[in-house]
Amino acid sequence: MPPQAPNAGGSQTATIPPASQPIAQIAASPVAVNFGQVQVGASNTQTIVVSNSGTADATINSASSNGAGFRLADTAFPLAVNAGRSLTLQLTFAPSSAGSATGALTLSVSSQPSLSVALAGSGVATVSSGTPAHEVALSWNASTSLVDRYLVYRNTQPGGPYARINTSPAAVTWYSDTNVSGGQTYYYVVTAIAATVESAYSNETVAAVPSP
Repeated sequence: MPPQAPNAGGSQTATIPPASQPIAQIAASPVAVNFGQVQVGASNTQTIVVSNSGTADATINSASSNGAGFRLADTAFPLAVNAGRSLTLQLTFAPSSAGSATGALTLSVSSQPSLSVALAGSGVATVSSGTPAHEVALSWNASTSLVDRYLVYRNTQPGGPYARINTSPAAVTWYSDTNVSGGQTYYYVVTAIAATVESAYSNETVAAVPSP
């Protein structure tokens, strides 16, 4: 039997589907920033674009960066990112020492998970123009006892007290001290390590670094 036609004289209720709710869609580009090699004492600045491709406005409540040498340029928060718009953030890498560094920039965004941008860079030590580098090359006779490592100590005054300058005991009978200044005189001694026992200081030797 075919369905009956609706009664034109009766009461009818039409159901209208609800309109979709506007939402914000925040993204950062790029998602990883590599600053490359930067000289110690210098800096490199990169731009990060934060865009909102959604239909609702959004707010970046705060931002934080971690990792040695990474810093977000002074920015007042909260920051509004209107629907269909974008903004830029300036991030600087200024290494204070040589070596690789990693970190992250984290953006806290209202009504959605935080955004994270990976950061990487490398500090490169340089010698100032016109200032020659100096080096003190040390060597000594191997101990006649059953030792396997040596420690090197230094002071700028004869007789100590001495400060250790090699970070870990070494099995070789030589050491190159590159952390010296022109026109300075240094006094060195060496100790030997057998298992966990350290010997007394060796005889002191002196090195006068030329100036400049």
